[in-house]
Amino acid sequence: ALYMHHVGILWAYFFYFLGFQPVITPPTNSRISKVGIESIVIDTCYPVKISHGHVKELIGRTKYIFLPSMINMATPSKSEAGFYCPMVQSNSYMLRSALGIKKDCLLAPVVHMKYDDSTLSVELHEQLGKKLKISRREILDAIKYGKEKQEEFQKELYKKGEEIINRTPSH
Repeated sequence: ALYMHHVGILWAYFFYFLGFQPVITPPTNSRISKVGIESIVIDTCYPVKISHGHVKELIGRTKYIFLPSMINMATPSKSEAGFYCPMVQSNSYMLRSALGIKKDCLLAPVVHMKYDDSTLSVELHEQLGKKLKISRREILDAIKYGKEKQEEFQKELYKKGEEIINRTPSH
């Protein structure tokens, strides 16, 4: 939930490519927010609190819940660090503890999005390959497909943003 605005399209198409049907929670609403706030075990920022509500929404509705520990993100320049905040990095651990999520229904890889595709596929295969019965090659192909779809989405998003800006009268 916390990084889906950055890489949600990538992960949805990654799993779709591998033959899984992603289940997405509804947009954040007062009920999801309340459930998240009530289930949190430590004081955190609001986005971390509502992520608990979103995950609780998924429990029992899917075979697996994908809760990666996202360490870093791809950046325009390789010299940029691109780290997620420590609360986001550790949120999957907080969620598991607070919501009592069983390990057999949990996909919780540690993910470094700054890795090249080949290295990222090794990282994901080591953590997900056996459980999902998928090869490193399948993971590599799914990463490439997901990134392609993420890039298409971002281009459309920027295009739509430019259209809106161009329709807005100058101040």
